[in-house]
Amino acid sequence: QVGFELPPPFACRAADARQTFGCIQSRGKMEPTSVAARVAAYRVVVQTLSGCTTSLPSLQPDDTVFDLARSVRSALGIPISVQQLAWRSIALQNPSERLHAIFGEEGEEVPITVVRRPYTATERAELHKRLVRATAAGKASEVHDLLKEGAQVEFEPHSDVADTSRSLDHWEDDPEEAQEGLGEARCPLPGCAQQGQR
Repeated sequence: QVGFELPPPFACRAADARQTFGCIQSRGKMEPTSVAARVAAYRVVVQTLSGCTTSLPSLQPDDTVFDLARSVRSALGIPISVQQLAWRSIALQNPSERLHAIFGEEGEEVPITVVRRPYTATERAELHKRLVRATAAGKASEVHDLLKEGAQVEFEPHSDVADTSRSLDHWEDDPEEAQEGLGEARCPLPGCAQQGQR
């Protein structure tokens, strides 16, 4: 804990102190406060290359880049794996980084740019393999997440069609709801039931 013994008229006066760590005036002391404590929430507005903008639900300072990406996936249907997020000139590449460490005391509205790159043929094939394995094993939450990531049930490995994989927007980001959605039909893929019996 850092404290500065200053008379009340001088406490919390320096602008650079406010910008660096903020302050709380109490009995003539200036004590540092975290960004997360000073910022209530971030209202993120996502813009695509086409110029369209979408407002996301409020995100907390302690939320991570992954939480942001998941919110973008829910709002725009873009799989997390192919999102390229940027704030100003900063690429958001560390999924575990806290938002307050990036945005700091950004105003009420935080503008984010998202670019969707296409899946490569290899990535689409691997996504399909993971979907088959998860479905055969009855792993509902993993199947749910793979479908949200754009895994194709009827996968064509030699297709030359441009990748337009999208998240299934009628699936919520809730593993329990995913389990209910699968119900008894845990195997939507042709032939995967026989694979699970082997």
